[in-house]
Amino acid sequence: MSKIMEELYEEARTEAMLEAKLEGARNMLMENFPEETIARCIGLPLEKVQQLAEELKVQV
Repeated sequence: MSKIMEELYEEARTEAMLEAKLEGARNMLMENFPEETIARCIGLPLEKVQQLAEELKVQV
C-alpha cells in the first residue's frame, strides 16, 4: 500500500472512531448520565461533552 493510501486510511479510521465516540456520548446524554462520567468513559474532553449536551438541548 502506498504511503498516501496509508495516510488516507489512517485519517478515515481516526474520523470514524471520533464519530463513534460522539454517538456514544450523545446516547449517554439522552440517558441522563453525568457529563463528567461520559467524558471519562468515552474518552472525550469534558468541554466537547458539554458542547454536545447544549446541542441536544437546542434540538429538543
